[in-house]
Amino acid sequence: SPPLDARAIAARLHKLEGTLYKKVDIKILKDDKNTVITSDMVEKALREQTQKAGALDTTIIFIAGHGVTDAQGSYHFVTADTKIPTAWGEQLNLKQGTSLDWKRLHSILDKTMGRRVVIVDTCQAGEVFSDNKTDIKRLVKDIHDVNAIVYSGTSRQDAGVETYKGGVFTLSMVSGFDGKASYDGNILPFIRLKDYVDKEAPRLNREIMLGLYRGVKIKQKKEEEVNFDSVQKPMAVMPTGMERFIIYAK
Repeated sequence: SPPLDARAIAARLHKLEGTLYKKVDIKILKDDKNTVITSDMVEKALREQTQKAGALDTTIIFIAGHGVTDAQGSYHFVTADTKIPTAWGEQLNLKQGTSLDWKRLHSILDKTMGRRVVIVDTCQAGEVFSDNKTDIKRLVKDIHDVNAIVYSGTSRQDAGVETYKGGVFTLSMVSGFDGKASYDGNILPFIRLKDYVDKEAPRLNREIMLGLYRGVKIKQKKEEEVNFDSVQKPMAVMPTGMERFIIYAK
């Protein structure tokens, strides 16, 4: 569902032109219709867009798809050219330069002027590094010094949930934009969106898990008996001074 997620977020952000922002410049890279998206393409697009930003501008980077962790615990956004070599059935480190790792993203953010927001809606792909749990806290630590708001759909990448309508995290944000979050008049501070999504994403996740249990006819005496340990829990880091950052407006 990453293409669905990207289009949904782009459509909502486009509505901000003439309300919250004088102009909204959106670029979407999506891998539907047999389009192949490589890590270099993603980096090039990000650099081209962020170089347009001035001191009074806001740059929002939305990433949806698959994420994996290498043997050193570094997070990588998987693209079509990502190479994960194996030996004797074991996955090894990703081939350098074939994924969008956070060092590359950090370099881009560090050169971007104005306010910066990074939204990450990824899940761990298949069995890649299945013994390693990705922790977005490492991502947060790595890019905190670039003074950006970072909002992740989950702190454990293997817990992200997708539906035919899109990712649970993205669906929660969209419904928040559409009025479910608590607006302050006509504006929506990021902290208000976060408060809503932090509750809504786990709620949707639980509903899906219960539906899956019932769908395979596993009897549950009580809802409390379902193991919700893997329910995704969004997390964010907000630099000092950006607590009242306005993320959306009617």
